[in-house]
Amino acid sequence: MVCECASNEGGTPCGSDCLNRLLMIECSSRCPLEDQCQNKRFQRRQYVPTEVFRTDWKGLGIKALTDLGPDMLVMEYCGEVIDTNEFARRSMIYSRDNQQHFYFMALSQDEIIDATLKGNTSRFINHSCDPNCETQKWTVNGRLRVGFFTLRNISKGEEITFDYQFERYGKEAQACFCGSTNCRGYLGKAPDEDDDVTTDDVTADDDITDDVIQAKSEVAESTEVATESSKKKKK
Repeated sequence: MVCECASNEGGTPCGSDCLNRLLMIECSSRCPLEDQCQNKRFQRRQYVPTEVFRTDWKGLGIKALTDLGPDMLVMEYCGEVIDTNEFARRSMIYSRDNQQHFYFMALSQDEIIDATLKGNTSRFINHSCDPNCETQKWTVNGRLRVGFFTLRNISKGEEITFDYQFERYGKEAQACFCGSTNCRGYLGKAPDEDDDVTTDDVTADDDITDDVIQAKSEVAESTEVATESSKKKKK
């Protein structure tokens, strides 16, 4: 879709008023502003500087190396794009092999990103009940892609986090160690009295068209995007 932005309107070319940007669509090579266009963040890999570090309780994490403002693309969530049949097959294999950390994110109803074996450092972004980032799905040259975007100002050295919106399947509840003042205590719904609680390292999971899913033994159901890079936890 070609926007109607003009270079003589002042402000940022293809900025916040760009129709494509408002619809979460990146401008294509047909954009009338060409190289001036500022709505090609995924295509130009305009990511912010970050660094992997070891947290006290959550394994590895990602922190900002400079001060960040709101609505900035931190990085893309990358991995292998697979269909739902392959997702189900890999979930069973990972569970059977007792693989401790593997990461799925829903892209669409029939595509999932698997960042378990191939991906980038986005796989290390941890959960928080009071996150400073969120995932957004953008259409880039006709393909869906997922990125982490800042929700507010983030200080240099601050950990990058987002809310997994964890959907639990089975009886094992996952304890949360985000440390925020409004921490829910668990990823997702609090456990019932007869539920088991685990304090193992975790990643996210989610409804079939939303954020991240850690496929644990009893978890199963989801789908999402990427290119050829990753996301969250480790040991």
